Amino acid sequence: MNKKLLASLSLSVALAPALLLAHVPTAAADAPTTAAASAAPAPSPIVGHPTYLNPKAPVEARVDDLFGRLTQDEKFSLLALEKPGALTLNLPAISRLDVPSLRTCDSAEGVRDGPSTVFPMEVLMASTWDPELIRRVGAVVGQEARVKQREVIYGPVVPIHRTPQSGRDYENFSEDPYLTSQMAVGYIKGIQGEGVAACVKHFAANNQEKFRHDINVEVDERTLREIELPGFEAAIKQAH
Repeated sequence: MNKKLLASLSLSVALAPALLLAHVPTAAADAPTTAAASAAPAPSPIVGHPTYLNPKAPVEARVDDLFGRLTQDEKFSLLALEKPGALTLNLPAISRLDVPSLRTCDSAEGVRDGPSTVFPMEVLMASTWDPELIRRVGAVVGQEARVKQREVIYGPVVPIHRTPQSGRDYENFSEDPYLTSQMAVGYIKGIQGEGVAACVKHFAANNQEKFRHDINVEVDERTLREIELPGFEAAIKQAH
């Protein structure tokens, strides 16, 4: 997939919730009957050379153009996986507009899609203190992702080690924000240098596995700024 179109689709997914809210009808707007609603004109098919299919157009313009053509159901479809499953992480295609499926894949120690090179976990990567070496690891992950036709890799993992009892410390880099940041930057540059997008994860202040879907983490702003967020900030500012 064209890299700019990949970026466009990625932005589409990120912007979908706000756009959906902008189109949610009010109670008054719900008043027309189902028959009247169904009589609304169908979305226009592709005509001419739409901006969103133009690789030379700015990404923002392509996103705006694409979203103007999507139905509400199509926008909703971008918020769900094509075939929900542990390792089936593709977003559905919008065939009406010639938008292909966005093929994504989980990662940490390698590409989790069939036989792949298995690298040491991130805590061991960080023990090298060598961002250039980790960039080379990321490059191999990116190459294998391309071979498997995966366009987005979920990784690296940048939450900080805050307690030794955390069940997933092994797949986070370190308890040190600076070391975590530099390892993440190297890993992302390696992946994206191969034309594959890296999606940093998980959530900030995700420091324990138990009750991770429900826990209320109370943290002051200084702790967020100095400890929890530097890895995410470096991923955005230094690795792109």
